[in-house]
Amino acid sequence: MIILLGGPGCGKGTQAEYISSDFGYKHFSTGEALRKEIRSESKLGKEIDEKISKGELIEDSIMIDIVDKYINEKTLLDGFPRTLAQAKMLEEKLQEKNIKAIPIYIDVDGEECRRRILGRGQGRADDNEETIIKRLETFQKESPPIVEFYEGKKILVRIDGTKSKEEIRKDIFDQIKKNIE
Repeated sequence: MIILLGGPGCGKGTQAEYISSDFGYKHFSTGEALRKEIRSESKLGKEIDEKISKGELIEDSIMIDIVDKYINEKTLLDGFPRTLAQAKMLEEKLQEKNIKAIPIYIDVDGEECRRRILGRGQGRADDNEETIIKRLETFQKESPPIVEFYEGKKILVRIDGTKSKEEIRKDIFDQIKKNIE
């Protein structure tokens, strides 16, 4: 299993497509799963929509329930875990299923993430300046413990996210090859 980590706008979605193409992993985007739930207009979907529009995180228990349905050796998680509690819950699920994880952190500073989001023109509802700032603040608060958690387990792969898309793709490709052999 690949766990793709990094701030909003760091290129996780782009690199996830490459990894899926290069290695046959099934890309599971928590963001897309949440947007699907919102489109269903369920009670949960409305709660999720309210939180996302404010740039807030979804409760850990809800997220792990959504993600658990998709966990297998050829899953690529994009946008999960977002809290240390989620990382620990995910680790338990992976141990139960005897699945090895390769956490890959695409390292890009907050200002560059903001610039990329504003420049990508996807028109997502959560791509306005105020929400972007909130998402970046949340990421900068929540991500260091996750990075430290995986570094402490000596399994984190750190990728320089300031390079070109193709250079990042090659770096990730090389690291995955090294870790799955």
